Amino acid sequence: DTFFGVAEPQKKLFDDAVTEPRREVILNDAEKTLVALLTNNGDRTIDNMANEAKMNAAEVFRYMSMLSLKGVVCLSGPGRYRLAD
Repeated sequence: DTFFGVAEPQKKLFDDAVTEPRREVILNDAEKTLVALLTNNGDRTIDNMANEAKMNAAEVFRYMSMLSLKGVVCLSGPGRYRLAD
């Protein structure tokens, strides 16, 4: 499948790229709860997760920032998070 005929040449650039194996990420209980919400319900806003996890929005934002730094979640839109690929 190509996009303006560049997909195949670009793919060849990365054929020999070495990918590192995924490392195990250690999560605390609150982070596990938030990851479970995203796993079960799809992308969510900070307010959705705060309400569902019985946390305040500032706590959820702090945990989501840490999960983002750990590569577990990413933004899916303004104020919305999803599991990272």
